Amino acid sequence: MSGMYGWSVTVFAGDSYSEKSDIDVYVGLDYPVAPVPVTVVDEESMVTLKWEKVGEKGVNGGYVDPTHVEYQVWNITASGTLGGLIGKVTDASELKFKFNTVSQTRVIQNWVVIPVNETGGTQTAKFNIPLGPAYELPFEESFAGGSTTNDW
Repeated sequence: MSGMYGWSVTVFAGDSYSEKSDIDVYVGLDYPVAPVPVTVVDEESMVTLKWEKVGEKGVNGGYVDPTHVEYQVWNITASGTLGGLIGKVTDASELKFKFNTVSQTRVIQNWVVIPVNETGGTQTAKFNIPLGPAYELPFEESFAGGSTTNDW
């Protein structure tokens, strides 16, 4: 069973003994770390998300088999929770999917990449991209009342 295990060692020689030495080690398959950095390539009708594949060292310092890590890409809702699953790939460093970035209103689109293996997935790489038409120049924002009046 995977998890943190601790050992204590004391060496004895007759009536003499050493100081106790303690060690904690994660044993078994570990959770993968977050796949950072994530970059977004805007292709107007397609989006390509790219990331660095995780290595063999997991969240707790234990072993991860990077060839068996599935990367799940999800939408993030306005409330910050997981939305719909966009796609998933195994042992890959990118995912390309249809997404029209041109015809959107001005919004911030949020996505997350979750690396998952047999142990599960706990670490995420969240990121976003501003979408929609550019503001015409000159652009002005007065910050009236300490807040913005334009979504930017």
